[in-house]
Parts: sequence; structure tokens; C-alpha cells
Amino acid sequence: MNLVELLIQNKIAKNTFQSAHIVNGLKLWECGNEEQALQKARLYRAWRDSGHLKKTDRRGAFDLANNGQAVKPLLSDKPVKHGDYDNE
Repeated sequence: MNLVELLIQNKIAKNTFQSAHIVNGLKLWECGNEEQALQKARLYRAWRDSGHLKKTDRRGAFDLANNGQAVKPLLSDKPVKHGDYDNE
């Protein structure tokens, strides 16, 4: 399957323009198979949506995904535990 269409079908990209940029930025054609390409694209999307980078820093997200670095959650992503207020 065409990598551009694959990213759209798997909801990693919204349209062909966005998908083509992801394919080119990550050099997905160098991946061994579609599953590896999807894994790398999902890692890129996780970095983009993580809040660690500015929204305009696509190059940083491409670099981190190409290096295979896992996304670490921000401190604010941790759930806040609340006490049991019904018994007070």
C-alpha cells in the first residue's frame, strides 16, 4: 500500500499533504515493512502531541522519532488522586 494512504487510513494524518510531510520527514520508505513505518509514524505523532515540543517544532519530533526515543509523560499528565470526600 502507498505509505501516504496508509497514514491517512490509520488516522495518523488527516490528508495527503500532511501525510506526505510525515513520510518524507521520517523517511518511511526506508522502513522494512508497513508495520515498522506505522510504528515510527505513531511515535512521531506521540512526540508532536506530547507537549514536550512547541507545535511548530516538527523537525525536533522527526529527529526524536527517527532515533526511536520513547515519549515520557509530562508531570502534569499524572492523574491527581483525590481523597474520599463523602466520608468527611
